[in-house]
Amino acid sequence: MSNLIIDEVKLSFVFKSSEPIPEDTLLSWLLEKGFQDITDVPKRIGTSTFGIERLNIARKGTCQVLYDPRGGNLGVTGNKLKETLKEFVVIESMLKEKGFNLSDDVRFIEFVVNSRLFVKGKLKPLEKISEFIGVQKMSKFSEIMGEDVIPFDIRFCPKREAKASEDFRKIPEWFDIHVHPYISNPNYYSVHVVFRDTDLSNVKKFAETVSDKIVNIIKIIVGET
Repeated sequence: MSNLIIDEVKLSFVFKSSEPIPEDTLLSWLLEKGFQDITDVPKRIGTSTFGIERLNIARKGTCQVLYDPRGGNLGVTGNKLKETLKEFVVIESMLKEKGFNLSDDVRFIEFVVNSRLFVKGKLKPLEKISEFIGVQKMSKFSEIMGEDVIPFDIRFCPKREAKASEDFRKIPEWFDIHVHPYISNPNYYSVHVVFRDTDLSNVKKFAETVSDKIVNIIKIIVGET
């Protein structure tokens, strides 16, 4: 099994109020912490990855600070887990210094990872996923499509939210693990992880162990455990 490749990591504070910090004020605070203003690319862009219009407000090293004022979402993104975690802690410290009470002002903290992993073997990820789930219950879909079909992905979330009636994106204590063939190179497994909690320490702990969790999930799918 090859090393895990992290394509994007994001750690965010999701505030209870919209526009918790004026954009100009936030930028000045970030400059105080050693971040740089972004001037070489458009700041306001859409992203399908995280489903928001994000404001790329500042950067430091390989990390960027993203701010969605309307959604009250302030986060750090990058492609290196440790570096992103480090800069997220800087943002946390900055908010506390400026008088924010994170327990009162923040609805939850969200951690998102997009990753991929190659597993050497005879079966491709799509074949392994289909084998893992089984195809017995797919026959009705085959009838509709006029040819045999197989499952494309594996996705799971906490059972405790089975009866949830609210927007899944707003549930404060949640995880969502999605495994499927990497679209542009189906020799790789693509693993998308979302983890939310109201306790910052729980999010940090999960983030620090997410690589091992992803690898162990793939090991189960391919039958190595």
